Amino acid sequence: MKWTGSHALSVVAIALAACLAAGAPDAAAQEQGPRNPISSFFNAIFGGGQQQRQQQHYENPNRRPSDLVPNRRPSERRTEQRRSRPQPQQSAPRRSSTQAASAPAPKTTKNPDAMKVVVFGDAFASGLAKGLEDAFAENADLVVVARGEEGLGLAGAAPNSLKAKVDAYIAEATEEARTKAAAAVAAKAEAEARAKAEAEAQAQAEAADEPDAASDGAELVADPDAPGETEGAGDAAPVVEARPDIGAAVVMVGMGDRTPITTADGSVAFGTEMWRDLYSQRVEALMETFTTAGIPLYWVGLPPVEDSRLSAELGFFNEVFRMRSYRAGAEFVDIWNGFVDANNAYAQSGPDIKGEIRELRTGDGAGFTVAGNRKLAHFVAREIRRDFVREGEVVTDVTVMSRAGPRPFMPSEEMRRTGRGEVVNLNGLSGTGLLAGGLDEGPTPPENSAYRKVILQGHTLPPESGRSDDFSWPREPAGG
Repeated sequence: MKWTGSHALSVVAIALAACLAAGAPDAAAQEQGPRNPISSFFNAIFGGGQQQRQQQHYENPNRRPSDLVPNRRPSERRTEQRRSRPQPQQSAPRRSSTQAASAPAPKTTKNPDAMKVVVFGDAFASGLAKGLEDAFAENADLVVVARGEEGLGLAGAAPNSLKAKVDAYIAEATEEARTKAAAAVAAKAEAEARAKAEAEAQAQAEAADEPDAASDGAELVADPDAPGETEGAGDAAPVVEARPDIGAAVVMVGMGDRTPITTADGSVAFGTEMWRDLYSQRVEALMETFTTAGIPLYWVGLPPVEDSRLSAELGFFNEVFRMRSYRAGAEFVDIWNGFVDANNAYAQSGPDIKGEIRELRTGDGAGFTVAGNRKLAHFVAREIRRDFVREGEVVTDVTVMSRAGPRPFMPSEEMRRTGRGEVVNLNGLSGTGLLAGGLDEGPTPPENSAYRKVILQGHTLPPESGRSDDFSWPREPAGG
C-alpha cells in the first residue's frame, strides 16, 4: 500500500483530534511551565490518559501528603504508609513458665491479732524479712515486721548500735500493749458497774411491788456501815503489767561489724582479744534484752562468702553467736551448710526451696538474690513453725507451747553466770543397773505349759505317733 499525500493529511488530522480530546492542561500543569510539543503529542497517543489519571489521583484533597509525591515508588509509599499507621498498644511481655513458677504466693489477709515476728539487724536481716513474708504469706495468724537497716550492727559507737534500736522498739511496743491492757481493764470495770447498777435497780423495783412494803410505807434506808458508791473512787488506778506485742524476734547481724569498737577509753582494733570480749558482751546484752521482756529469740548465723578470708572471719562471728545463744536460751539457726557445695566451699548457685538450681548469691559474692533470701528464710521459718505452729494454727501461749512441743533450751541462772553446763561423770555408767522394763516381768507361765517346757526349760515335745518326726521303735500301728 502506498502512502499518498491524502493519507498523510488523514494521520495528522487524527493526531490533532486526539490532542483536542485529551484537553488542555490544568492549572497545576500550567504552573509547572510549558511542555514539549513533541512529547505532548506522543503522550497524548500512548500515555496521556494514564498521566491524566495519575494527576487526578495526586490532586485528590483526601490523600495524605505522603501520597502526593509522584516520584516515590509504590514500595516506598507502602513503607511510609505502614510507618504512619497508628501502632497497636504493646502488650506486657509474656512471662516464662519459670518466672511464673517463681512468682510469690498470693498474700492472705492477716488477722488483727496475728502474732508478730519482728526481724532486727543489718541488710541481711532486710532480705531475710522479705523471705519470711513469702514463707508465711498464706498464714493469717502470723505477720512479719521488718526492722532491718543497712549498716546497723553491734560494733562502732554504742549509741548507734543495734541494741539502741531494739530497746526503743521494745519500749514502744510495751507502752502500746500497756495502753491496750489498761483500756481493756477500764472497759471491764465499766461493764461490771453497769451490770451492778442494773441489778440494784431491778431489786428496788421488785421490792416496791411487794404488798407489805407498799402498805407499811416502809422506806429503804441505806446501811451506814455499807461502802458508799464513791468509795475507792479517789484511789489511783492500778498499774497494768503488759508484755510487748512481739511473738518472736529474729536477729541477723555481723556482716558490717568487722570494725573497731569505740568505747569511752578509746578505740579497740578488730580481731584482738579485747575486741572479742567487748563484742561478746554486747551480744549478751542484746540477748538479755529479749529474754528479760519474755520474747523468744532466734539468732541467725552468717553465711559463707566468696572471699575465703572474709568467710573465716564470719565463721568466728558464728562461734560467738552460737555460744552466747546457748547461755542466753536463744535458738541459734545455723545456715552455713545451706550455701556451700560438696567441698564445704562457697557456692554461687544451688538448689532453691523447690530443688531447682538457681542463682542464690549476688554478683558481689556476698549478698543474696530473691531465691537466696527465700532459702535463707526457709531455715528460720522451719524453727518458728516447730515452736509456734500446731496443726496449722499459731500458738502464742507459753504453757501450751511447752506442752505441745520442744522449746529452746533455757539454762539455769548458775549456768548463765558461769557458762558451765551440767557435770557428767565420764568414768562410769550412769543409771541403776536395771534394764528398761525390768521391774515389770509380766505374768508367769504355768508349770505344765508348752511354752515353759520348750522355751524356758529347753525340752522337746513328744512326737505325734505316725508323724514324720516320730523315730520311736518299734513303731506302733497307726491309730492303735
